Amino acid sequence: MPIDALFLTAVTRELTDTLIGCRVDKVQQPERDTLLLSLRSPGTSCRLLLSASSNHPRIHLTEEAMENPAQPPMFCMLLRKHLTGGRIVSLTQPPMERLVDLCLDCTDEMGEPVQKHLVLELMGRNSNLILLGGDGRILDCMRRVDFEMSEQRQVLPGLFYRLPPAQGKLDPLAAEPETLAVLLRNAADEKKLDQWLLDTFGGLSPLVCRELSFELLGSVDVLLGALDAQLDLNIAAIGGKDSMSGSFLDMDVPPTLISFAIAPSKAGQVLSPEFKEAGHPVYLFLCDGTVGSQQAAWEALHDLCAAGKVKAAWAVENSLAEAVMNMSFGNGVGFTADATG
Repeated sequence: MPIDALFLTAVTRELTDTLIGCRVDKVQQPERDTLLLSLRSPGTSCRLLLSASSNHPRIHLTEEAMENPAQPPMFCMLLRKHLTGGRIVSLTQPPMERLVDLCLDCTDEMGEPVQKHLVLELMGRNSNLILLGGDGRILDCMRRVDFEMSEQRQVLPGLFYRLPPAQGKLDPLAAEPETLAVLLRNAADEKKLDQWLLDTFGGLSPLVCRELSFELLGSVDVLLGALDAQLDLNIAAIGGKDSMSGSFLDMDVPPTLISFAIAPSKAGQVLSPEFKEAGHPVYLFLCDGTVGSQQAAWEALHDLCAAGKVKAAWAVENSLAEAVMNMSFGNGVGFTADATG
């Protein structure tokens, strides 16, 4: 699973309980883009792995002992100089940003107290590990970014550290229900919900957006117009067995653990679509397209069904001709129209 900002928020909260107060005992760099901090506190010892890998950036505790190179890299030696003996005082994450800032109380060459920051940016191929001084200047970083590599943001020793450029998206954890409702109303009906979530809110990965779409609508291939209809009509979505298969027609569905619900009913009250016998009149329930009109038509049909006056029913999708033809097939009962309009 990709570590997006939402996932990283949960990880940061869990790590905070364990790491606050721990002192840095060892700093190792077993791989080019991976750091391993050995931490100690009274009664506790652990290893914190920080990876700026372009493929799998991450931060987590580990029990794995990793082999170190014979000659430690320069960045590792710099971190040992500045961080060894330092005490972790906070782990912070800017709202819905994919970075974690470890703040440590350290001492300088003169023995004076000073704060240092180790910032891990988990941003795919732009992932980085950056060491900052107490004044916010960059002491060094795992990947140096000069003006030729990025005109927007340089990451070089001596420069003040700046957060990555904002995406101009909303914080999903701070959005009020009223704001969310307005955004949904103004969204294009032909856009899929998962794509709308990805375009509107920051810090969400495509996988999380697809999962949210599935949990809400029972599918990852539903347009926002369908969500509007659900909210207006106060009806639920139903996910079928094809949602478990991973793919259906041209839709790809991520593997998902699904709980199914049933709506029990008496067998005698279940309607089948085929005509039962000749001589029965056929009625078309129409509405003017408004929510109230559609609900009124459904309620009228439900009352007739409950009274036992409806023998067969079919939801018209493409055309009346198709509906009548399908209803005629079951028992071989034909249909005659007295008039057309």
